[in-house]
Amino acid sequence: MPQPDHPIQPASPAPEAPQGRRLLGELRARAQAGPPPSPAEMASALAQARARVAALAAGLAGANEAGLAAYEEALLLCMDLTMLGLDLARAHGPAYLPLPGQPL
Repeated sequence: MPQPDHPIQPASPAPEAPQGRRLLGELRARAQAGPPPSPAEMASALAQARARVAALAAGLAGANEAGLAAYEEALLLCMDLTMLGLDLARAHGPAYLPLPGQPL
């Protein structure tokens, strides 16, 4: 398999990183250490991320510090998930890409 132009970099979650970002960090670390997570594992991570973003959406109502923190966590989770999926697709093929008309 062709290798990507750049190595898959970990999202560098801090020890207190939110659960979704920890999961993505673990998947990224596994991809670096050996076989990548399966497309089914990525689909499961996507479902968990979507559920987390939906839960965070409840905290977005106010333009206060908690609302901004929820927005930032949701945004970072979406960006991490997208980057991981794209990196895996580059390294291991299109099975890691969403089907047309489906969000990543």
